[in-house]
Amino acid sequence: MNSSKFNSTSLIFTLFEGLFGLMLLFNPRTFTTMIIRFFGILFLVIGIVYLIGYLRNRMSYSAVTPIAMTILLILGLVLTFGTNFVFGLFAFVTLLYGIIMLIYGIFKLQNYFQCKKVNARISLLALFSAIASIVVGVLVIVNPFGTDMAVLKFIGIALIVEAVIDIVDMVVAK
Repeated sequence: MNSSKFNSTSLIFTLFEGLFGLMLLFNPRTFTTMIIRFFGILFLVIGIVYLIGYLRNRMSYSAVTPIAMTILLILGLVLTFGTNFVFGLFAFVTLLYGIIMLIYGIFKLQNYFQCKKVNARISLLALFSAIASIVVGVLVIVNPFGTDMAVLKFIGIALIVEAVIDIVDMVVAK
């Protein structure tokens, strides 16, 4: 694998991670609402495109297309116009995020130890980043905060800290 491609991909991911962290920290409700509505509109557009295509030429579509189209349209409507309902499901989304962060941290920890095992150069910051991901994942899964906005702000802070650690690690590892 080309290491410069990996580094640029990692850097782009890390910058977006930090940007999302800042947005969640300073305006969690608005940022989350924007993301929810973005996906709602995206699903509506895809559903409408399938609907138009299906109505024009039913023979070239599979039997699953009307079902997928209906699901996309309903999901799009709910996400676009029912953001309060979606916020009601926030505990589930928070749990998924915690699981993803935990898994991501475990992969980073595994990568750190694999690099150490073969004497590849890796910074101690990579270990701290992996531990931070695991801790964030566990804390988000347990949800020690009482409100969804506190969780979003905490996630924002965690994303910012992790992005800074990852960028410093990329610079030190060069």
